[in-house]
Amino acid sequence: MPYALFFLIAIAVLDASAQVVTGSIQDKVTREELPYATIGIKGKAIGGIANRTGEFTLDLSKASQRDSLIARYLGYKPFAICVADLAAAQPLTIQLVPETRMLQEVLVYDKRALTTLGNNRKSFYHTGWGDNESERGRTRGLVIEKPEFPMLLVSFHMHIHENTFDSVRFRLQILGAAEPFRPLLTENIFVTTAKKKGWIEFDLKPYQIKATERFVLAVEWVDAWGKPKGPDEFSHILTISESRPGGKIYHREKPEEIIRLQDHTLLPSFYVKGIGVK
Repeated sequence: MPYALFFLIAIAVLDASAQVVTGSIQDKVTREELPYATIGIKGKAIGGIANRTGEFTLDLSKASQRDSLIARYLGYKPFAICVADLAAAQPLTIQLVPETRMLQEVLVYDKRALTTLGNNRKSFYHTGWGDNESERGRTRGLVIEKPEFPMLLVSFHMHIHENTFDSVRFRLQILGAAEPFRPLLTENIFVTTAKKKGWIEFDLKPYQIKATERFVLAVEWVDAWGKPKGPDEFSHILTISESRPGGKIYHREKPEEIIRLQDHTLLPSFYVKGIGVK
């Protein structure tokens, strides 16, 4: 089986009655759920993310029998299966195999001034999400050009334009800046905030992230907590600021869709601070 993963289902054909599939994604060794794992059709804008308990619901009505369904989670080997091989019986249980982790190099840095990489400006322009369940998993990012020397990333900063939830959670993404945008992180980094408006800061020093090349810095909305709005109330709002001058942006709606970097007049208002390392 490709990717050496396990899919605990009986082989059967997915018929019209099973176009919406439900299930959960787990660690094969511990049987623990993997919160916010991504699952979708390779190369298409079909898919989404699991919830905080690893459960998912996926509409495959626009997928073909020849399409491949992919499940991913940082630190684990990806899972792939043909849609035609999915079982009609539900719910489904996907078990991902952990990857062997190499011991991290401990980086020693000097006392030089911190360098800002990204967009540390804000304006009244904004982009973002909302309380629509289908928008969880939407990602916004920008390209960081290669620093002049290797950098240890020490903090992440993002400007919230408006947040009407009690609190929200994002997944920080650092990706190679060329297709297929390979993840440069080895584990999930979740940023949770209750801030309604303004800059937030997240400490990256414990993760020992070394930047040596041009990369994409992005955030993905994965969760939110708040009182549901009534029928006569406006829906929740979750947006991040943008500003000029522009540059290359990374926009992704679904986890497995084909992405192209785009030139844009506005960049999302987030950046990292780094320091030179030996």
